[in-house]
Amino acid sequence: MIGGNFVQNLEFLYNEPISKLVALDYDEEVALQAILRNGHCYGGIDLLKNILHNLLAYLNSGYFGSNGNSEESEAIFEDLRPLEEYSLEGMFCLL
Repeated sequence: MIGGNFVQNLEFLYNEPISKLVALDYDEEVALQAILRNGHCYGGIDLLKNILHNLLAYLNSGYFGSNGNSEESEAIFEDLRPLEEYSLEGMFCLL
């Protein structure tokens, strides 16, 4: 079984970018939809910065409308839990 601290850290890695986007005047629902569409981690920087950088790049790309709708991209995940589980599975595969 996975330790509770690890799961809490993973939850933090997805909730913190939402909070940071809200602090940058993005609507919370827009931030959530962006992370559900493009919240996966890729790149060489630490995980939190990586997710936030990728979300900002996605939001600024023009593919994601200011109202939170995107004709180009549908949400891959319905909420954060499946995204967290997907990320966790990816980490185990790397091991």
